[in-house]
Amino acid sequence: MRRLQIALLPLTFGCLCSLAALAEETEKGLPFDVRSIQIDVMGGYSGDTVKEENAAADESEESCKDFQLTEGEVSQFFDNARRASPSEYLHDLKASNCYVTGSLVAKDGSEGTWKIDRSKRGFVMLAGGEPGFYVCEGCKGQSFYD
Repeated sequence: MRRLQIALLPLTFGCLCSLAALAEETEKGLPFDVRSIQIDVMGGYSGDTVKEENAAADESEESCKDFQLTEGEVSQFFDNARRASPSEYLHDLKASNCYVTGSLVAKDGSEGTWKIDRSKRGFVMLAGGEPGFYVCEGCKGQSFYD
């Protein structure tokens, strides 16, 4: 009986670690409260920087002009988005050259920037911090690709 308990301990610990990692990647929303959101660029086009195999659609500067979001939609995006790992964000998710960017102020006074692309990917970068990557599969609207 003692051998069985010892053999299960590493397995249990490994499962707990895996569950913690899974919970971190499925958490929704930003890890801080936002005081204000400002939009700086709407309908931006990043040039053909997205590799063809990762592109969600054929895009041009003209087609990106109609990618528009309100401050409320930006807030809803980050409230409903889940955290994504850098690898998932950069390699696994479809990407878009169309984007909206802006700045934000957290309730604690921290300032940062954000970006959302038409493929429902986003990131937030607080001053002096690491970027947080997000994806909002449940976000709907005429601005986003389905």
